[in-house]
Amino acid sequence: MLFMTYSDVVRQSTAAHFGFTGESFSYIFALVLIPTIVISYYYGRLSSLAADRLPSLASLTYILGFAVVLFTNNLAFGILSFLLVCAAQESIKPFVLSLVNKNTDSHA
Repeated sequence: MLFMTYSDVVRQSTAAHFGFTGESFSYIFALVLIPTIVISYYYGRLSSLAADRLPSLASLTYILGFAVVLFTNNLAFGILSFLLVCAAQESIKPFVLSLVNKNTDSHA
């Protein structure tokens, strides 16, 4: 649940905290999504390296992203915060899907 709570209103409020306008946030968000898509694309390698630690690493990345929000409101750190949080979200999505597939019986 932790990884799904950061969407829409919370993300926009965080962007306002860092001083982004609607237009500048859309550009920054698009730039932040590029490395997060790469992270998601290489999920297989990431999961083999991290093994059972992937949920813990994603949680730590998520917490670090919000710690940046807590301690500063600088634009550069805002980009870092969005990068960390989005990377954690995108890396955990395939993990959640693999858990669902492992623990759900499929009948045709």
